[in-house]
Amino acid sequence: MKVKFVSTTVITIIAISIIFASIIIIFKNNNGNNFLYKNYKNNEIIGGLAEHHIYLRLGETGRTEYILYTRNETGIIKFVVYRVSKVGDTCKIATPSGLNVSINPSKAKLMPHRKYTFDVVIKTSANLTGTYTFLIRAYFNDKTIDDWLRILVAQYPNPGFASFYLPGIKHVGSVTLKAGETAEINCTLYTGESPPGTVKLTIYRVEDMYKTKEMPMPKGLNISVVPSERLVRPHSTYIFKIKIKTDRSLPSGKYTLCIVISGTVGTGKSWLTLNVR
Repeated sequence: MKVKFVSTTVITIIAISIIFASIIIIFKNNNGNNFLYKNYKNNEIIGGLAEHHIYLRLGETGRTEYILYTRNETGIIKFVVYRVSKVGDTCKIATPSGLNVSINPSKAKLMPHRKYTFDVVIKTSANLTGTYTFLIRAYFNDKTIDDWLRILVAQYPNPGFASFYLPGIKHVGSVTLKAGETAEINCTLYTGESPPGTVKLTIYRVEDMYKTKEMPMPKGLNISVVPSERLVRPHSTYIFKIKIKTDRSLPSGKYTLCIVISGTVGTGKSWLTLNVR
C-alpha cells in the first residue's frame, strides 16, 4: 500500500473561537529555540502559569496563578523563581532593584490525581520600567517542570507584547489513497503560552475548505482520533493521531475534513483533504 501525503498545514490558534482563512507558521519562536518541540510522556505531571504575559504600570502589583495537575504520584513540590534573558532560557541573571516575583506556597506536599493552584505575585517599584522574563521552575520527585513569565512594566501597554508564543497545530494538507486502504497522520499541537489543562481534538466532514457546517460521513469512511482528549502544559508539543479507514465500497472523489482543536489553548479549525481514487 502506498499512501500519498502532500502539503503541510500550520494553523495558529487564537484564544477565542475563530475560523482560519490563512496559514501562519508559528512552530519556531523568534530566537529559533528548539525547546518548543519537547514531547512529554503521558504520565507527566502537568503544571504551568494561568497567564504568561503581564502588563503593569510603574509601581503596580500583579498576580496570576500556577496550576498543577498531579497524576498517580505523591511527593513534595518545590518552586524556584529567578530572572532569565528570554523564554526558553534557564540561566539565571540579575534581577533589578524594585522588581520581585514570588510563588506561594513555594513548597507543598501533593497527592495523586488532584488539581492545585499556587499564587504568583509580581511587585514593582515606581521607578522601574522595562521588559523582564522569569523562569518558574518546579521540582517534583525526579521531575523538573519549567515555565516562563514575561513582564512588561511601562506607562502604556505595548499591543504586540502578548502576540508571541501563540499555540498552533500542524498536519499535512491532503492525503491520497485507494478505496479499501487506511492511513494514519499526525496532528501536532504546540501549546505556546496557553494555561495547562485539557485539550480535545475532533474531526468531521464538511462540504469544502473553510466550510464549517457538518455533513454526514459517507458509508465506507471511518475517521478516528487517538487520543481524542488529553492534559497538556505550556510550551510543549503533543501528537494526536488521525486514523483514516476506507472500505472498498467508498466512492472515489474528494472528501474535505474539518479538524477542531479546543480547550485551554482556545479554539481553532483547520482542514484536511482526502482524495480517494
